[in-house]
Amino acid sequence: MKKHSTKKGYTKKGYTKKIAKKIAKKIKKQNTYFGLGGAQLFPTNLSYWNTFFSDEEEAQLIALKNQLQAMIPPVGRHNIANNNICLAMKEILPTYYVPDKAEIEVVNGLTKYPNERNFYYYNTILCAAFILFALLANKMENQRDCNYKLIFKGGKAIQLVLGTILSVCEPTSYGHSVLSNLHRSSDIDVLLIPKPTSIYNTEEVKTLAINISELIKWFLDSDSTTLSFLTPDDKRNKNKTICKLAVMFGTIPYPFSDIDFGIITPQFAPSFSSSLLHQYRTTIFGLDVLFECQSITNLLNEKIYYYGYYSILKDNLEKARIITEENQKLIEEYEYYLIKFKKAIISLNNGLHLSINNKLAKAELLEENINYFLDKLLNYYPLITLDTLKKIFKDVYAVGAEKVTKLVLSKTKGQKPLVPPVPTKYPKSPTPIDNIDPTLLYEMPSQMPQLPPTSAMHNASAIVNSAMYNAPLMYGAPSMSMQQMQWQQQQWQQQQWQQQQWQQQQWQQWQWQQEQERLRLHAEWELQQQAQHSKGKSRKK
Repeated sequence: MKKHSTKKGYTKKGYTKKIAKKIAKKIKKQNTYFGLGGAQLFPTNLSYWNTFFSDEEEAQLIALKNQLQAMIPPVGRHNIANNNICLAMKEILPTYYVPDKAEIEVVNGLTKYPNERNFYYYNTILCAAFILFALLANKMENQRDCNYKLIFKGGKAIQLVLGTILSVCEPTSYGHSVLSNLHRSSDIDVLLIPKPTSIYNTEEVKTLAINISELIKWFLDSDSTTLSFLTPDDKRNKNKTICKLAVMFGTIPYPFSDIDFGIITPQFAPSFSSSLLHQYRTTIFGLDVLFECQSITNLLNEKIYYYGYYSILKDNLEKARIITEENQKLIEEYEYYLIKFKKAIISLNNGLHLSINNKLAKAELLEENINYFLDKLLNYYPLITLDTLKKIFKDVYAVGAEKVTKLVLSKTKGQKPLVPPVPTKYPKSPTPIDNIDPTLLYEMPSQMPQLPPTSAMHNASAIVNSAMYNAPLMYGAPSMSMQQMQWQQQQWQQQQWQQQQWQQQQWQQWQWQQEQERLRLHAEWELQQQAQHSKGKSRKK
């Protein structure tokens, strides 16, 4: 029988087998391309990101990848200020720090001479990575399936908040000159936090951190550029809640970014609420980006808290009659943290008070900074000693001992007592004794306040015991139903909890008053001693 055909290659049943195979292959390719609801721009190991970018954005991403790689030459320029990527960042964020030249460093007493060729290359990578993190932050916020936000921490967060304040300062003002003296920090630290409607899941957020590392590597890897990263599970990575990104110079990795996904310290968790975060949105190379971090007040308060924390630990180790080798290492470690926190406190304190009044003169700004710093330290650490405060203020603001004494006296005299916050563990701290409650480092006062009357607790206990055994509270009273017993038990538990809370608050309030009084008396005594000493000198003359 003759086969029915119309055109060459067609049959009654449709296409020939050869054409059918071509169509099947094309359909398979389309399904692969659009199967996840977005562009299949990325390789298999980055398939997670296919749903984040639309088909229209594919060309933009390819252009961005090529543009960034073209701007990162294998040999660094003599002046990084001429680099297009870093110029773009400086135009968007004037407080973004880009070092002009490589500087000689002294590390552990050894002089470290920089490799200028590597230096410029490394800083170009930093500028490019900062843009990419902001691009991802914007995409993650708008992606419904993503349960986490990406926010900037550390030095880059400080540069972000200071940028907004600099923009409103008069170019000729003292404040403008202060903020123009940039906060020097190069590393890019980011933190992944759950969105308001999401629940933290360790494995989920760890996978996200790895995916982000893979994506940054994909963007910047080229024939002349090689990036690497340590996963949290890598034996070489001591911190199991961080992915570490590095650029390779030969076989040596130079870290430039930490992607942290650790649980936030409960004390500071409220400061990461979406409504309190500092946001800056803009467009770079035609793509929307989001720079987000804590507010300047919350950044500053956190740094002050940890400066006081490590100062107290360091002082107590130094007071020991014999300093062991292990303790000496801890002291050096604490000094390293204190240097970092000091730099951040000075920058943030300046920025905070210039944001309130950008016309402050030099002396006025310093006074505002000192007073705010002292208020926060006394609030966080009511048991801190006057000697420790003197050391802190001498180190941070070069304030003399007598002025510190007078300030403490003015702060502790006739002031309403405040209940200090309960110190909590700082999970990100790598120190072996990060669980120490600073209030336990000193002798507690010899007397405690009188405990509240226990009659209420006794009566509540009697009610519960009677209810539990279905016994009448008094002779002739009807027995209670199970529902009534459960209700009474809940009432008793609530009363007990309230009683404990009341007792704790009373103790803290009394303790705070005792310590403020101790500081006040110490300050008064020192001033009297100084006055007598001055009189003695004048008589001799």
